[in-house]
Amino acid sequence: MWNRSSTGICLCGTGFQPVNRRNPVIQSALSAVYPYDVAISPMARYRTIEWDRRPPSDTTERDSKLEGTIMRNAMKTTAAVIAVAALATAVGCVVREERISIARDGAVVVELEITGGVDELADGDAMPSAKSGWNVTRKIEMDNDEEELVLASKRRFEPGRPLPDSFAADGDEDADLYLHFPTTLRTEDRADGMYFFFRRTYDPRPWAYMQHWKDFCFDDGVKKLGEKRVEELTFEERRRVIQAFACDEAFKQIELARVALAECEPDLPIEYALMAREALIRFYKEDEFFVDRSELQLFEGEDDYLDSLIKRCDAMTEPQRDLCYDDEATRLLDAALTAFEASLQKDARFNFARLTRFESAYDRAQRKYEISNELGGHHFEIEIEMPGTIIAHNAENMDVDKDDAVSSAKWQFEGKVLRDRPHELIAVSRLAWDQVQGSTPNEHNR
Repeated sequence: MWNRSSTGICLCGTGFQPVNRRNPVIQSALSAVYPYDVAISPMARYRTIEWDRRPPSDTTERDSKLEGTIMRNAMKTTAAVIAVAALATAVGCVVREERISIARDGAVVVELEITGGVDELADGDAMPSAKSGWNVTRKIEMDNDEEELVLASKRRFEPGRPLPDSFAADGDEDADLYLHFPTTLRTEDRADGMYFFFRRTYDPRPWAYMQHWKDFCFDDGVKKLGEKRVEELTFEERRRVIQAFACDEAFKQIELARVALAECEPDLPIEYALMAREALIRFYKEDEFFVDRSELQLFEGEDDYLDSLIKRCDAMTEPQRDLCYDDEATRLLDAALTAFEASLQKDARFNFARLTRFESAYDRAQRKYEISNELGGHHFEIEIEMPGTIIAHNAENMDVDKDDAVSSAKWQFEGKVLRDRPHELIAVSRLAWDQVQGSTPNEHNR
């Protein structure tokens, strides 16, 4: 019923090679252990909804004890599957270059060149397309023996026409799931010339609610392991990564489920949400909830789940080896959410329709998180060319071409700045009246 297998991971600058782009559950270990930008192929977005009621103090104390137990326990099975896959997985990063040219009459031409892995651009954040009115060309280039897709797009907006706030096509049912960046241009006539006001605001991507648990689960010792190459990690060091990641993954599911319930059942009594939460925590604590040892294909003389799984999967060739880890990890995550749903059915009397709404809301919450995570690995370079001289801006640098009476400003930033707060690009230019086709203010307004 639950399928979570459409994502990939990006470690910029680590030298890892793409292996498996499917597993949606392995990002957290890498992002916490390896000090690089980590990005997952997008799935969707959610609406941030906080509980407006608090659990009784005794329940809070009980949950706190359970949370501490999760962090301290090995949780060998789920964590083992996930972390083994994580330590062998990586994909490429995305560079987004954009040039915005503003004409004296207020017309705007936007040109983009977006470069990244074929899968990242095919399945990631919304990209410009013919359906959304863009003139698009595609080409494949090789980078370190890996294919990269270069997506070049161009679109002209006539004076006064609204500028886009995303790259989603009209009618796309997932339009609200993608990155949004409302963009405006207005002009104003003043005595000393014609003023152009450009503003773009990137909507914030909620993130702190996940970062809190990552910081909670990964101590400095585990993070220090990021200084080692993957193949240099001892078995015990891998177990440390596994324990930390299992803690993080458990709380990530808890947070996503909380957001999903708040969206689809805003009036649900808080005690039912906490009961389901406890069921999910209990699932991660107790191995017998999600491992049927009779079904494990153990090697002769081998009775350790982790060792058996590694030997079984590593004996395969790619891509079967990657699928082996991926399928097992996906199965375990699906089982965890089944435990959450079972509590909703038993305690909150959820019927099929209510469970279906929850599943849909959970998918949206997960997709929102994964898009936000993926965008953290994007690099943005945005240049704007404006008539006259730019007299105020918040860009990193600015150039003036006096001969053509134009000036430009350029911003560069990483996608991580989009987390938890809006990010604005602002520039104001002034074009003297003798440069507006030789007119004066009165002549221009006739």
